[in-house]
Amino acid sequence: MTQSFAAQVRNWSEKAKRNAGLVVADAAQVKFKAMSRRQPSVKETGGSFEVGKVPVDEGVLINTMISSLNGSQVGEGENAYVAGLAGFEAGDSILFAFTAEYAQAIEYGTVNFPGRFMVREALNSNGGWQAQIDLSAAKFQD
Repeated sequence: MTQSFAAQVRNWSEKAKRNAGLVVADAAQVKFKAMSRRQPSVKETGGSFEVGKVPVDEGVLINTMISSLNGSQVGEGENAYVAGLAGFEAGDSILFAFTAEYAQAIEYGTVNFPGRFMVREALNSNGGWQAQIDLSAAKFQD
């Protein structure tokens, strides 16, 4: 027995909603994971660093990462994004941030040292957000 046209449209619509959430969550996971890539501190590397990586000396900065879902904090620490994405659905609002007082200085730099740009580089990597959405969408196509 074939489904009515209305039932087929309803099923397609539900699948599209589910897949939209999966696509955004997958893309966000890739970007959030890139934001938390570690690099030994300048002290350990003899003064060198890689743009786009979080400097880790004592682990304070990387452990101040938080995630919130729809305005409520749901995760804290290096893998905070996992908790934020666990309950994510299409239409939800998710935030991922470093909360250390000096996080902005590390990201953008100061007159005393250059920025690490771990957030900017993660978001712009591999062609940016739209390219990541496209890559993630390809994973969920039939």
